[in-house]
Amino acid sequence: MALQEEENVARKKALEEKRRQIERLQTVKKLSVAKARLQVYEQEASSDEEIAELLHNRGVERHQSSGVKRSSHEHPPQADSATVLAEAIAESINVSRLPVPEPSVFTGDPLRYKDWKMSFQTLIGRKNIPVNERVYYLRKYVGGSARKAIESYFLLGTDAAYDSAWVILEERFGSSFVIAKAFKDKLASWPKIGPRDSVELRDFSDFLRGCQAAMSQIKGLDVLNTCDENQKLLTKLPDWLVASWNRKVIEIEETCNDFPTFSQFVEFITKEAKIACNPVTSLHALKSGDGEKIKTTKTRNVGAKVLVSNSEENPEQKGCIFCEKQNHDIQKCWKFNEKPVQERLRFIQTKRLCFGCLQPGHQSRNCKRRSLCETCKGKHLTCLHEDRERANRKEKGCEEYGKGVNVKTSENKKSKEKTEDNHNIEPSNEATSKFLADPTQPSDSTADITISRQNFEDAF
Repeated sequence: MALQEEENVARKKALEEKRRQIERLQTVKKLSVAKARLQVYEQEASSDEEIAELLHNRGVERHQSSGVKRSSHEHPPQADSATVLAEAIAESINVSRLPVPEPSVFTGDPLRYKDWKMSFQTLIGRKNIPVNERVYYLRKYVGGSARKAIESYFLLGTDAAYDSAWVILEERFGSSFVIAKAFKDKLASWPKIGPRDSVELRDFSDFLRGCQAAMSQIKGLDVLNTCDENQKLLTKLPDWLVASWNRKVIEIEETCNDFPTFSQFVEFITKEAKIACNPVTSLHALKSGDGEKIKTTKTRNVGAKVLVSNSEENPEQKGCIFCEKQNHDIQKCWKFNEKPVQERLRFIQTKRLCFGCLQPGHQSRNCKRRSLCETCKGKHLTCLHEDRERANRKEKGCEEYGKGVNVKTSENKKSKEKTEDNHNIEPSNEATSKFLADPTQPSDSTADITISRQNFEDAF
Protein backbone atom coordinates (compact mmCIF):
# COMPACT_ATOMS: atom_id res chain seq x y z
CA MET A 1 0.00 0.00 0.00
CA ALA A 2 2.80 2.40 0.88
CA LEU A 3 4.49 1.73 -2.47
CA GLN A 4 1.27 2.41 -4.34
CA GLU A 5 0.78 5.67 -2.48
CA GLU A 6 4.33 6.72 -3.29
CA GLU A 7 3.79 5.86 -6.94
CA ASN A 8 0.56 7.85 -6.99
CA VAL A 9 2.31 10.83 -5.42
CA ALA A 10 5.11 10.58 -7.96
CA ARG A 11 2.63 10.40 -10.82
CA LYS A 12 0.77 13.42 -9.51
CA LYS A 13 4.02 15.36 -9.28
CA ALA A 14 4.96 14.36 -12.83
CA LEU A 15 1.55 15.41 -14.12
CA GLU A 16 1.85 18.70 -12.27
CA GLU A 17 5.25 19.33 -13.84
CA LYS A 18 3.89 18.58 -17.30
CA ARG A 19 0.96 20.89 -16.72
CA ARG A 20 3.33 23.67 -15.69
CA GLN A 21 5.45 23.08 -18.76
CA ILE A 22 2.38 23.31 -20.98
CA GLU A 23 1.38 26.56 -19.28
CA ARG A 24 4.89 27.95 -19.81
CA LEU A 25 4.78 26.97 -23.47
CA GLN A 26 1.42 28.65 -23.88
CA THR A 27 2.77 31.77 -22.20
CA VAL A 28 5.76 31.76 -24.54
CA LYS A 29 3.45 31.41 -27.53
CA LYS A 30 1.37 34.33 -26.36
CA LEU A 31 4.49 36.45 -25.91
CA SER A 32 5.72 35.56 -29.37
CA VAL A 33 2.35 36.45 -30.84
CA ALA A 34 2.40 39.79 -29.06
CA LYS A 35 5.95 40.51 -30.28
CA ALA A 36 5.02 39.67 -33.85
CA ARG A 37 2.03 41.98 -33.74
CA LEU A 38 4.12 44.74 -32.21
CA GLN A 39 6.70 44.42 -34.97
CA VAL A 40 4.03 44.60 -37.64
CA TYR A 41 2.48 47.67 -36.04
CA GLU A 42 5.89 49.37 -35.76
CA GLN A 43 6.71 48.62 -39.36
CA GLU A 44 3.34 49.96 -40.54
CA ALA A 45 3.87 53.15 -38.52
CA SER A 46 7.36 53.71 -39.85
CA SER A 47 6.35 52.96 -43.43
CA ASP A 48 4.50 56.29 -43.70
CA GLU A 49 7.64 58.22 -42.76
CA GLU A 50 9.84 56.36 -45.22
CA ILE A 51 7.54 56.72 -48.26
CA ALA A 52 9.63 59.53 -49.74
CA GLU A 53 12.89 57.64 -49.40
CA LEU A 54 11.34 54.49 -50.82
CA LEU A 55 10.21 56.39 -53.92
CA HIS A 56 13.80 57.51 -54.66
CA ASN A 57 15.29 54.10 -54.10
CA ARG A 58 13.25 51.19 -55.43
CA GLY A 59 15.91 48.73 -54.51
CA VAL A 60 15.75 49.77 -50.90
CA GLU A 61 11.98 49.65 -51.13
CA ARG A 62 12.09 46.08 -52.40
CA HIS A 63 14.58 45.14 -49.72
CA GLN A 64 12.47 46.66 -46.96
CA SER A 65 9.24 45.24 -48.36
CA SER A 66 10.80 41.78 -48.51
CA GLY A 67 11.96 42.24 -44.94
CA VAL A 68 8.48 43.25 -43.90
CA LYS A 69 7.00 40.26 -45.68
CA ARG A 70 9.63 37.98 -44.20
CA SER A 71 8.96 39.22 -40.68
CA SER A 72 5.21 39.10 -41.21
CA HIS A 73 5.42 35.54 -42.53
CA GLU A 74 7.64 34.35 -39.73
CA HIS A 75 5.29 35.12 -36.83
CA PRO A 76 1.62 35.25 -38.03
CA PRO A 77 1.35 31.51 -38.80
CA GLN A 78 2.41 30.79 -35.26
CA ALA A 79 0.04 33.47 -34.01
CA ASP A 80 -2.85 32.15 -36.10
CA SER A 81 -2.32 28.56 -34.97
CA ALA A 82 -2.22 29.59 -31.32
CA THR A 83 -5.36 31.70 -31.70
CA VAL A 84 -7.25 28.93 -33.48
CA LEU A 85 -6.18 26.41 -30.85
CA ALA A 86 -7.31 28.67 -28.01
CA GLU A 87 -10.67 29.34 -29.67
CA ALA A 88 -11.23 25.62 -30.26
CA ILE A 89 -10.47 24.79 -26.63
CA ALA A 90 -12.76 27.56 -25.36
CA GLU A 91 -15.56 26.46 -27.68
CA SER A 92 -15.28 22.82 -26.58
CA ILE A 93 -15.42 23.87 -22.93
CA ASN A 94 -18.51 26.01 -23.53
CA VAL A 95 -20.24 23.21 -25.41
CA SER A 96 -19.52 20.71 -22.64
CA ARG A 97 -21.18 23.03 -20.10
CA LEU A 98 -24.48 23.18 -22.01
CA PRO A 99 -27.27 20.71 -21.15
CA VAL A 100 -27.82 17.86 -23.58
CA PRO A 101 -30.57 18.88 -26.05
CA GLU A 102 -33.55 16.55 -26.30
CA PRO A 103 -36.65 16.64 -28.52
CA SER A 104 -40.09 16.85 -26.95
CA VAL A 105 -42.70 14.09 -27.04
CA PHE A 106 -45.14 14.46 -29.95
CA THR A 107 -48.68 13.43 -28.96
CA GLY A 108 -50.55 14.11 -32.20
CA ASP A 109 -51.12 17.88 -32.28
CA PRO A 110 -50.69 18.99 -35.91
CA LEU A 111 -49.75 22.50 -34.77
CA ARG A 112 -46.63 21.12 -33.07
CA TYR A 113 -45.61 18.58 -35.72
CA LYS A 114 -43.27 20.76 -37.80
CA ASP A 115 -41.33 21.97 -34.78
CA TRP A 116 -41.06 18.47 -33.33
CA LYS A 117 -39.96 16.97 -36.65
CA MET A 118 -37.20 19.56 -37.09
CA SER A 119 -35.86 19.00 -33.57
CA PHE A 120 -35.97 15.19 -33.93
CA GLN A 121 -34.22 15.18 -37.31
CA THR A 122 -31.56 17.59 -36.07
CA LEU A 123 -30.76 15.83 -32.81
CA ILE A 124 -31.34 12.17 -33.74
CA GLY A 125 -32.43 11.46 -37.32
CA ARG A 126 -29.34 12.88 -39.05
CA LYS A 127 -26.85 11.22 -36.72
CA ASN A 128 -24.88 8.26 -37.98
CA ILE A 129 -26.50 5.70 -35.69
CA PRO A 130 -27.93 2.23 -36.37
CA VAL A 131 -31.52 1.82 -37.49
CA ASN A 132 -32.54 0.03 -34.31
CA GLU A 133 -31.47 3.01 -32.23
CA ARG A 134 -33.38 5.43 -34.46
CA VAL A 135 -36.51 3.29 -34.14
CA TYR A 136 -36.00 3.23 -30.38
CA TYR A 137 -35.73 7.02 -30.18
CA LEU A 138 -38.75 7.44 -32.45
CA ARG A 139 -40.80 5.19 -30.17
CA LYS A 140 -39.54 7.13 -27.14
CA TYR A 141 -40.48 10.58 -28.43
CA VAL A 142 -44.00 9.88 -29.75
CA GLY A 143 -47.18 9.32 -27.78
CA GLY A 144 -50.95 9.48 -27.95
CA SER A 145 -52.54 9.20 -31.38
CA ALA A 146 -49.15 9.53 -33.10
CA ARG A 147 -47.83 6.45 -31.30
CA LYS A 148 -50.94 4.44 -32.17
CA ALA A 149 -50.57 5.34 -35.85
CA ILE A 150 -47.03 3.89 -36.19
CA GLU A 151 -46.92 1.37 -33.36
CA SER A 152 -47.00 -1.61 -35.71
CA TYR A 153 -43.73 -0.52 -37.39
CA PHE A 154 -41.75 -0.63 -34.14
CA LEU A 155 -41.66 -4.43 -34.21
CA LEU A 156 -39.76 -4.60 -37.51
CA GLY A 157 -36.81 -2.32 -36.77
CA THR A 158 -35.71 -1.96 -40.41
CA ASP A 159 -34.94 1.01 -42.64
CA ALA A 160 -38.13 0.47 -44.60
CA ALA A 161 -40.24 0.37 -41.44
CA TYR A 162 -38.57 3.53 -40.13
CA ASP A 163 -39.20 5.38 -43.40
CA SER A 164 -42.79 4.11 -43.58
CA ALA A 165 -43.45 5.36 -40.06
CA TRP A 166 -42.29 8.83 -41.07
CA VAL A 167 -44.49 8.72 -44.18
CA ILE A 168 -47.53 7.98 -42.03
CA LEU A 169 -46.67 10.75 -39.57
CA GLU A 170 -46.24 13.20 -42.44
CA GLU A 171 -49.59 12.25 -43.99
CA ARG A 172 -51.47 12.17 -40.70
CA PHE A 173 -50.09 15.28 -38.97
CA GLY A 174 -47.83 17.17 -41.40
CA SER A 175 -50.20 17.79 -44.29
CA SER A 176 -50.90 21.44 -45.00
CA PHE A 177 -54.64 20.75 -45.04
CA VAL A 178 -54.47 19.07 -41.62
CA ILE A 179 -52.47 21.92 -40.13
CA ALA A 180 -54.78 24.54 -41.65
CA LYS A 181 -57.81 22.72 -40.23
CA ALA A 182 -56.15 22.55 -36.81
CA PHE A 183 -55.58 26.32 -36.86
CA LYS A 184 -59.18 27.02 -37.87
CA ASP A 185 -60.60 24.57 -35.33
CA LYS A 186 -58.65 26.18 -32.54
CA LEU A 187 -59.85 29.62 -33.61
CA ALA A 188 -63.44 28.36 -33.72
CA SER A 189 -63.21 26.80 -30.24
CA TRP A 190 -61.54 29.84 -28.66
CA PRO A 191 -63.71 31.08 -25.77
CA LYS A 192 -65.21 34.55 -25.83
CA ILE A 193 -62.96 37.15 -24.23
CA GLY A 194 -64.50 39.22 -21.47
CA PRO A 195 -64.42 43.03 -21.45
CA ARG A 196 -61.69 43.07 -18.76
CA ASP A 197 -59.72 39.95 -19.71
CA SER A 198 -56.58 41.67 -20.95
CA VAL A 199 -54.38 38.61 -20.48
CA GLU A 200 -56.77 36.46 -22.52
CA LEU A 201 -56.76 39.13 -25.23
CA ARG A 202 -52.97 39.00 -25.34
CA ASP A 203 -53.02 35.20 -25.63
CA PHE A 204 -55.48 35.50 -28.50
CA SER A 205 -53.25 38.02 -30.27
CA ASP A 206 -50.25 35.69 -29.85
CA PHE A 207 -52.13 32.85 -31.51
CA LEU A 208 -53.29 35.16 -34.32
CA ARG A 209 -49.67 36.10 -34.97
CA GLY A 210 -48.85 32.41 -35.18
CA CYS A 211 -51.58 32.01 -37.79
CA GLN A 212 -50.20 34.98 -39.69
CA ALA A 213 -46.70 33.47 -39.71
CA ALA A 214 -48.06 30.12 -40.94
CA MET A 215 -50.01 31.70 -43.81
CA SER A 216 -46.81 32.07 -45.86
CA GLN A 217 -46.30 28.28 -45.82
CA ILE A 218 -49.89 27.00 -45.61
CA LYS A 219 -52.13 28.18 -48.43
CA GLY A 220 -55.25 26.84 -46.74
CA LEU A 221 -55.10 29.70 -44.24
CA ASP A 222 -55.66 32.32 -46.94
CA VAL A 223 -59.37 31.97 -46.19
CA LEU A 224 -58.75 34.05 -43.06
CA ASN A 225 -58.52 37.13 -45.30
CA THR A 226 -62.24 36.91 -46.13
CA CYS A 227 -64.84 39.02 -44.37
CA ASP A 228 -66.85 35.96 -43.29
CA GLU A 229 -63.94 34.51 -41.33
CA ASN A 230 -63.22 37.91 -39.86
CA GLN A 231 -66.81 38.11 -38.65
CA LYS A 232 -66.38 34.75 -36.90
CA LEU A 233 -63.27 36.03 -35.14
CA LEU A 234 -65.14 39.12 -33.97
CA THR A 235 -67.51 36.91 -31.96
CA LYS A 236 -64.55 36.05 -29.71
CA LEU A 237 -63.77 39.69 -28.87
CA PRO A 238 -65.37 42.00 -26.30
CA ASP A 239 -67.91 44.55 -27.48
CA TRP A 240 -65.68 47.61 -27.04
CA LEU A 241 -62.97 46.05 -29.21
CA VAL A 242 -65.48 45.10 -31.91
CA ALA A 243 -66.63 48.73 -32.06
CA SER A 244 -63.03 49.93 -32.39
CA TRP A 245 -62.35 47.47 -35.20
CA ASN A 246 -65.52 48.60 -36.96
CA ARG A 247 -64.17 52.17 -37.07
CA LYS A 248 -60.85 50.86 -38.38
CA VAL A 249 -62.63 48.90 -41.12
CA ILE A 250 -64.53 51.99 -42.25
CA GLU A 251 -61.30 53.99 -42.45
CA ILE A 252 -59.57 51.30 -44.52
CA GLU A 253 -62.57 50.88 -46.84
CA GLU A 254 -62.74 54.63 -47.45
CA THR A 255 -59.01 54.73 -48.19
CA CYS A 256 -58.44 51.51 -50.17
CA ASN A 257 -62.01 50.61 -51.15
CA ASP A 258 -61.39 47.06 -49.92
CA PHE A 259 -61.92 44.98 -46.76
CA PRO A 260 -58.90 44.80 -44.43
CA THR A 261 -56.64 41.78 -44.68
CA PHE A 262 -55.93 39.30 -41.91
CA SER A 263 -52.51 40.87 -41.36
CA GLN A 264 -54.12 44.26 -40.71
CA PHE A 265 -56.54 42.62 -38.28
CA VAL A 266 -53.67 40.92 -36.43
CA GLU A 267 -51.75 44.18 -36.25
CA PHE A 268 -54.80 45.93 -34.78
CA ILE A 269 -55.47 43.19 -32.17
CA THR A 270 -51.79 43.07 -31.19
CA LYS A 271 -51.70 46.81 -30.58
CA GLU A 272 -54.92 46.77 -28.55
CA ALA A 273 -53.65 43.83 -26.47
CA LYS A 274 -50.41 45.70 -25.81
CA ILE A 275 -52.40 48.74 -24.66
CA ALA A 276 -54.68 46.64 -22.46
CA CYS A 277 -51.74 44.87 -20.79
CA ASN A 278 -49.59 47.93 -20.13
CA PRO A 279 -48.10 47.33 -16.66
CA VAL A 280 -48.45 50.98 -15.56
CA THR A 281 -51.27 52.86 -17.29
CA SER A 282 -53.75 50.13 -18.28
CA LEU A 283 -57.02 49.49 -16.46
CA HIS A 284 -55.78 46.00 -15.63
CA ALA A 285 -52.78 47.44 -13.78
CA LEU A 286 -54.89 50.04 -11.96
CA LYS A 287 -57.54 47.51 -10.90
CA SER A 288 -54.93 45.05 -9.64
CA GLY A 289 -53.30 47.83 -7.60
CA ASP A 290 -56.65 48.82 -6.06
CA GLY A 291 -57.38 45.20 -5.24
CA GLU A 292 -54.11 44.83 -3.36
CA LYS A 293 -54.84 47.99 -1.36
CA ILE A 294 -58.30 46.73 -0.41
CA LYS A 295 -56.87 43.40 0.72
CA THR A 296 -54.26 45.07 2.93
CA THR A 297 -56.84 47.36 4.58
CA LYS A 298 -59.16 44.43 5.25
CA THR A 299 -56.42 42.40 6.87
CA ARG A 300 -55.49 45.33 9.10
CA ASN A 301 -59.08 46.03 10.21
CA VAL A 302 -59.90 42.43 11.01
CA GLY A 303 -57.57 42.26 14.03
CA ALA A 304 -58.63 39.67 16.53
CA LYS A 305 -62.17 39.18 15.23
CA VAL A 306 -63.43 35.63 14.89
CA LEU A 307 -65.53 34.84 11.83
CA VAL A 308 -67.94 31.90 11.76
CA SER A 309 -68.38 30.64 8.22
CA ASN A 310 -70.69 28.07 6.81
CA SER A 311 -69.04 24.88 5.59
CA GLU A 312 -70.84 25.19 2.28
CA GLU A 313 -69.68 28.77 1.60
CA ASN A 314 -66.14 28.21 0.38
CA PRO A 315 -64.13 31.07 -1.15
CA GLU A 316 -64.20 31.31 -4.89
CA GLN A 317 -61.45 29.24 -6.43
CA LYS A 318 -58.87 31.21 -8.39
CA GLY A 319 -57.58 29.97 -11.71
CA CYS A 320 -58.76 27.13 -13.90
CA ILE A 321 -59.33 23.77 -12.22
CA PHE A 322 -59.15 21.98 -15.60
CA CYS A 323 -55.82 23.17 -17.07
CA GLU A 324 -54.46 24.52 -13.74
CA LYS A 325 -53.60 27.96 -15.14
CA GLN A 326 -54.13 31.13 -13.12
CA ASN A 327 -54.95 33.62 -15.89
CA HIS A 328 -58.54 32.43 -16.46
CA ASP A 329 -61.32 30.37 -14.91
CA ILE A 330 -62.80 27.11 -16.13
CA GLN A 331 -65.72 28.77 -17.96
CA LYS A 332 -63.24 30.61 -20.23
CA CYS A 333 -60.86 27.68 -20.71
CA TRP A 334 -60.72 26.81 -24.41
CA LYS A 335 -59.32 23.36 -23.61
CA PHE A 336 -62.37 22.61 -21.45
CA ASN A 337 -64.83 24.06 -23.97
CA GLU A 338 -63.44 22.04 -26.87
CA LYS A 339 -64.21 18.79 -25.03
CA PRO A 340 -67.51 17.02 -25.77
CA VAL A 341 -70.43 18.01 -23.56
CA GLN A 342 -70.59 14.58 -21.92
CA GLU A 343 -66.93 14.83 -20.89
CA ARG A 344 -67.56 18.31 -19.45
CA LEU A 345 -70.49 16.98 -17.41
CA ARG A 346 -68.42 14.03 -16.23
CA PHE A 347 -65.58 16.33 -15.17
CA ILE A 348 -67.97 18.66 -13.29
CA GLN A 349 -69.52 15.71 -11.46
CA THR A 350 -66.12 14.20 -10.64
CA LYS A 351 -64.82 17.45 -9.17
CA ARG A 352 -68.17 18.05 -7.38
CA LEU A 353 -68.61 21.51 -8.85
CA CYS A 354 -71.76 23.60 -8.79
CA PHE A 355 -73.75 23.48 -12.04
CA GLY A 356 -74.61 27.17 -11.59
CA CYS A 357 -71.15 28.74 -11.20
CA LEU A 358 -68.63 25.85 -11.50
CA GLN A 359 -67.30 26.48 -7.99
CA PRO A 360 -66.85 23.78 -5.34
CA GLY A 361 -68.42 23.68 -1.89
CA HIS A 362 -72.15 23.96 -2.63
CA GLN A 363 -74.93 22.69 -4.87
CA SER A 364 -76.76 24.53 -7.61
CA ARG A 365 -79.94 24.87 -5.50
CA ASN A 366 -77.97 26.97 -2.98
CA CYS A 367 -75.90 28.87 -5.55
CA LYS A 368 -75.89 32.65 -5.08
CA ARG A 369 -73.69 33.40 -8.10
CA ARG A 370 -75.55 31.51 -10.80
CA SER A 371 -74.22 32.30 -14.27
CA LEU A 372 -76.43 33.09 -17.25
CA CYS A 373 -75.99 31.49 -20.64
CA GLU A 374 -74.44 33.95 -23.09
CA THR A 375 -76.25 32.24 -25.97
CA CYS A 376 -79.86 32.07 -24.78
CA LYS A 377 -79.68 34.06 -21.50
CA GLY A 378 -81.00 31.03 -19.63
CA LYS A 379 -80.13 30.08 -16.06
CA HIS A 380 -77.46 27.56 -16.99
CA LEU A 381 -73.82 27.58 -18.01
CA THR A 382 -72.79 28.54 -21.51
CA CYS A 383 -70.63 25.44 -21.84
CA LEU A 384 -73.74 23.27 -21.24
CA HIS A 385 -76.07 25.15 -23.59
CA GLU A 386 -76.51 22.43 -26.22
CA ASP A 387 -76.90 19.70 -23.64
CA ARG A 388 -79.51 21.69 -21.74
CA GLU A 389 -81.65 22.15 -24.88
CA ARG A 390 -81.66 18.42 -25.56
CA ALA A 391 -82.30 17.62 -21.92
CA ASN A 392 -85.26 20.00 -21.80
CA ARG A 393 -86.81 18.36 -24.85
CA LYS A 394 -86.32 14.93 -23.30
CA GLU A 395 -87.73 16.06 -19.95
CA LYS A 396 -90.84 17.53 -21.61
CA GLY A 397 -91.46 14.30 -23.49
CA CYS A 398 -90.94 12.25 -20.33
CA GLU A 399 -93.29 14.50 -18.36
CA GLU A 400 -96.09 14.14 -20.94
CA TYR A 401 -95.61 10.41 -21.09
CA GLY A 402 -95.34 10.13 -17.30
CA LYS A 403 -98.52 12.12 -16.67
CA GLY A 404 -100.60 9.75 -18.80
CA VAL A 405 -99.11 6.69 -17.14
CA ASN A 406 -99.58 8.07 -13.63
CA VAL A 407 -103.24 8.95 -14.28
CA LYS A 408 -103.97 5.42 -15.47
CA THR A 409 -102.09 3.79 -12.62
CA SER A 410 -103.74 6.04 -10.04
CA GLU A 411 -107.21 5.15 -11.35
CA ASN A 412 -106.39 1.45 -11.17
CA LYS A 413 -105.03 1.87 -7.66
CA LYS A 414 -108.15 3.72 -6.57
CA SER A 415 -110.49 0.95 -7.78
CA LYS A 416 -108.36 -1.74 -6.17
CA GLU A 417 -107.76 0.04 -2.86
CA LYS A 418 -111.53 0.48 -2.25
CA THR A 419 -111.97 -3.30 -2.18
CA GLU A 420 -108.92 -3.95 0.02
CA ASP A 421 -108.75 -3.87 3.77
CA ASN A 422 -108.22 -0.47 5.41
CA HIS A 423 -105.02 -1.56 7.13
CA ASN A 424 -103.36 -2.48 3.83
CA ILE A 425 -103.68 1.02 2.34
CA GLU A 426 -100.31 2.89 2.37
CA PRO A 427 -98.92 5.76 0.33
CA SER A 428 -96.39 5.01 -2.38
CA ASN A 429 -93.03 4.52 -0.74
CA GLU A 430 -91.16 5.34 -3.90
CA ALA A 431 -93.04 8.61 -4.44
CA THR A 432 -92.60 9.55 -0.77
CA SER A 433 -88.85 8.96 -0.91
CA LYS A 434 -88.57 11.10 -4.03
CA PHE A 435 -90.63 13.84 -2.43
CA LEU A 436 -88.54 13.84 0.75
CA ALA A 437 -85.31 13.85 -1.24
CA ASP A 438 -86.17 17.07 -3.07
CA PRO A 439 -89.49 18.71 -2.09
CA THR A 440 -88.78 21.84 -4.15
CA GLN A 441 -88.70 20.04 -7.51
CA PRO A 442 -92.15 19.52 -9.12
CA SER A 443 -92.37 16.06 -10.62
CA ASP A 444 -94.78 13.20 -11.17
CA SER A 445 -94.06 11.82 -7.70
CA THR A 446 -96.14 14.59 -6.07
CA ALA A 447 -99.12 13.60 -8.22
CA ASP A 448 -98.73 10.00 -7.04
CA ILE A 449 -98.68 11.11 -3.40
CA THR A 450 -101.84 13.22 -3.88
CA ILE A 451 -103.73 10.38 -5.56
CA SER A 452 -102.70 7.85 -2.92
CA ARG A 453 -103.81 10.25 -0.16
CA GLN A 454 -107.25 10.63 -1.77
CA ASN A 455 -107.55 6.87 -1.99
CA PHE A 456 -106.67 6.64 1.69
CA GLU A 457 -109.46 9.10 2.64
CA ASP A 458 -112.02 7.39 0.37
CA ALA A 459 -111.31 4.09 2.05
CA PHE A 460 -112.47 5.51 5.37
